[in-house]
Amino acid sequence: MRTLPRLAAAAVALPLGALACGALLGIDDVSYGGADATADGALDASPRDGTAGDALASDAPLSDAPAGEGGAPCVLNGCVDFATGQDNPTAILATTKTVYWTNETASGVVATCPVDGCDAGDGGSRFADVTPSPNGLAAGNLFGGPPVLFVSSATGATVALDVADGGVFAEWTATGTTRDPVQVGGHLFLTVGAGPYAPVSACTNPSFIGCTNGVQVIPTADGDSGAGLHMAIGANLWFTTRDGVWWHPATLSAASATLFTATSRANAVAVEGSDQTVYWSVDGPDGGVYGAPTSGADAGAPTLLVGHRPGTIAAMVVEGAKLYFADRDEGRIYRVDRSMKDRIDVIIDGLGNAQGLAVNDRFVFATSSSGRIVRANKPR
Repeated sequence: MRTLPRLAAAAVALPLGALACGALLGIDDVSYGGADATADGALDASPRDGTAGDALASDAPLSDAPAGEGGAPCVLNGCVDFATGQDNPTAILATTKTVYWTNETASGVVATCPVDGCDAGDGGSRFADVTPSPNGLAAGNLFGGPPVLFVSSATGATVALDVADGGVFAEWTATGTTRDPVQVGGHLFLTVGAGPYAPVSACTNPSFIGCTNGVQVIPTADGDSGAGLHMAIGANLWFTTRDGVWWHPATLSAASATLFTATSRANAVAVEGSDQTVYWSVDGPDGGVYGAPTSGADAGAPTLLVGHRPGTIAAMVVEGAKLYFADRDEGRIYRVDRSMKDRIDVIIDGLGNAQGLAVNDRFVFATSSSGRIVRANKPR
C-alpha cells in the first residue's frame, strides 16, 4: 500500500476541555442521507387494506438472496469487494468522490480509495496513521480553517486530519474512549468516557489549538449526564441512550437534552436532514426499526417500520425516501421505503459481521469484520 505524506506541523495534545465547523468547505459533497424530505419520504401509518397495523413493512417480502455468511461472495446489485485484507474495518464515510474507513487496530489506520475503485492490486491506500483503535469518522472543518476528517478512538484521542493528504492538523486527548463524532451548528459532538454508554459532549468551535469555548457536557432532562450510545445529525443533534431517543439544539442554546421518545435498548439512530422524521433501532428479541415524526399530533409516537430483527442494527442511513440499515448478525445491508409502501430489499449480503454503512449518490458501501469493504450499486 502506498503511504501519503504527513504534514510537518506537529499535533497539539490538549485535554478535551480545549478541542467547530459549519459548512463543509472544500470537501467533496458528503452524503449523510437525503436532506430534502418529500411526501413519499414521510411515515404513512395508514393501513394498506383497512386492517389495523397492516401498514408495517415488516411483513413485506425480502429480495431473493442467499443467507449472509462470513466471507461469502456478494452477488446483488453489482456488488464487489471494494477492498480486502483490511484489519477490523469499522467506521466508513463516503463522499461523491472518495471513501474513507478506519481499521480499528493498534496500528490505527485511516484508509481511503476513490469511489470508482482502488488501484489495481491495492487493497486501500494508507491515508493516515493515527491514534490506536480509531472507531469513528466525521467530515467537517476547523473553526475558520480547512476541511478535515475528525477521527475518534478508544484511546481517548480525537484527531483532525487534513483531507488533502492525511496529515494531522491537531489532536486532542480525553479520559476514556471517544466515539461517534458528528459536527453540526459549528460544534463537534462525541461521546467521551468508558463503557458503551458515555456522556455526550460538545467541543465548541474546534480550532488548531482546541475547543474555542471549551467542552460542554450535554445532560439529559432526567439528570443523567449524557450516557449516549449513538448520534446522528440533522438540523439538531439526536442521540440514543439506555432510556430512549433524545435531541439537543445544535446551537447549544438549551441547558439539557430533551427526551423525544422513551424506549429501552435503543441503538442506532438516523434522521432526515430537515428533522421531519427520526429513526432508531431497538435490540433484542422484539427488536426492529422504528420511526416517528418530530412535529404534529403524532410527534414522538413510535411506528414500527421493520420488525422481527432479533439481532443488532449496527448502523442506519437516511437517503432521500429510503432508509438503509446494517444488520450485524445477518451480515446484510437492507433498504426500506420510508413511506412503508414498498418491500424491504437486500442491497448487500454475505458480509459476515456487518459493521459500518455509507451511502452516496451512486453506491452503497459497507464494512465487515472479515476484513472487507464491499460496494454495491445503489438501486433506483
